[in-house]
Amino acid sequence: DAASVLGVESVAGAVVFGALMMIIPLALTLAHAYGLVDDPDSGMRRTTMIMIGAYLAVTGNAMPRMLPPTSSMPCGGARVQAFQRLSGWIWVLCGLGFVTAWLALPIDASEPVSTALVVAAMIVTIVQLLRLRKPRQHAPGLN
Repeated sequence: DAASVLGVESVAGAVVFGALMMIIPLALTLAHAYGLVDDPDSGMRRTTMIMIGAYLAVTGNAMPRMLPPTSSMPCGGARVQAFQRLSGWIWVLCGLGFVTAWLALPIDASEPVSTALVVAAMIVTIVQLLRLRKPRQHAPGLN
């Protein structure tokens, strides 16, 4: 059924991501051993952080696709879906900014920039979640 196919796809994606997280640093270490790379530490750190940013973007992109149908939600289904779409956009943009920071900036500057991006995305997501949990105020006389 569809749920088992989705589960297999997510496990396969996680295995591929985990394999890349191990293979790329190993390849950089081997390249350093053969004299192809001067400083493997900065390259490994930069590559790992770029992969983390890509993971954030891919996860944010997948969030709205996991939306349950509004008919299965007790009340406020449209608000929940809007929250999930907004959260997805927030994390996609955070991931893209994270990748861009680690690609374009020096390592000393990219760390605080990428940390600030993640903290800002977390704050915006938490604020939107709190707004979602707050009951809506209806105008008097309207149903």
